Amino acid sequence: MAPIQPRDSDSSTKYFVCCDTIVGGGKTLAERAENLFLTNVGTTNPFIDNNKGAFKDLRVLYMENCHYVENLAKIPGEESKHIQQLTAFSNLSVLNIVDCRGMTYLFSASVAQGLVQLQVLLVRNCPAMEVIIGSEGTDNKKVIKFAQLKSIVLKAMPKLKSFYGHRRYINSTTTESTDVSSVHPASLFDKMVVFPSLVELKIIMLKVASDVWGENDHENKSFCQLKFLKVSRCDELEIIFPLSMLHRLKNLEKLDIKFCSKLRNVMSPWIARDLHSNHVNLLSIILANPLWMAKFVEPLQVCKKICRKIVHHLLPY
Repeated sequence: MAPIQPRDSDSSTKYFVCCDTIVGGGKTLAERAENLFLTNVGTTNPFIDNNKGAFKDLRVLYMENCHYVENLAKIPGEESKHIQQLTAFSNLSVLNIVDCRGMTYLFSASVAQGLVQLQVLLVRNCPAMEVIIGSEGTDNKKVIKFAQLKSIVLKAMPKLKSFYGHRRYINSTTTESTDVSSVHPASLFDKMVVFPSLVELKIIMLKVASDVWGENDHENKSFCQLKFLKVSRCDELEIIFPLSMLHRLKNLEKLDIKFCSKLRNVMSPWIARDLHSNHVNLLSIILANPLWMAKFVEPLQVCKKICRKIVHHLLPY
């Protein structure tokens, strides 16, 4: 499919559709687009590498079946220290990545820090992806804040270990320092990435992470606006509500938990009481396995104080 051409009077194109390699003038048009739809793009190069101002007008990016693309944008660690203002993707509000089998991460940290307008992030069926934000090989201690992000959907990424791959560990078998992508699982989120406006979080078919929330700074307000939490088929997940997260969940309205085989407890009685004391009023709780009802809260009367409707299912829907 040929790319959609702008009118002669246009200085930029609002829509650009590509079903093949972006080269030459097509790449120039893509870099000026406001809405970009890409499928079957046959290149391994990131979208920005040398052009730090590319895609500054882009608002919607949809990618599907781009199996050779390894990441969207990266800037080498040493080079990123000298960049005063990075405009690439600075107006991006919607990002959908679907069936990109070669992608190992989306952005480098320097690019992610400029995503000040991002509101919707969906990543689905990317089996090689290990982190959403990749490490640049430096000791970057800057917190990344997604001030406008309202919805995160992460689905079918069996290797995903962490949202932000900034952490470094010592591998006990080799005594070598390595990044988060090559060690045993940690938490999906932590205090180095902040979501003060997040309303919806769905994590589905993640096979590695054993914890969702991780360590969070009490002052960063991350997840405080969360209303809908869905967790399904996360095989290593062991707990949903650690004590450290209770004060952040006052706005939670809907909880949907399904088929997490290692989940020890959806909610213990004392956590339920703490939620009630923190004025958390869930509108509905959906559980895929009715056997969890026995684990969910004892006695059931405590649960009724914090939730208006409890639904449980034998099968997913």
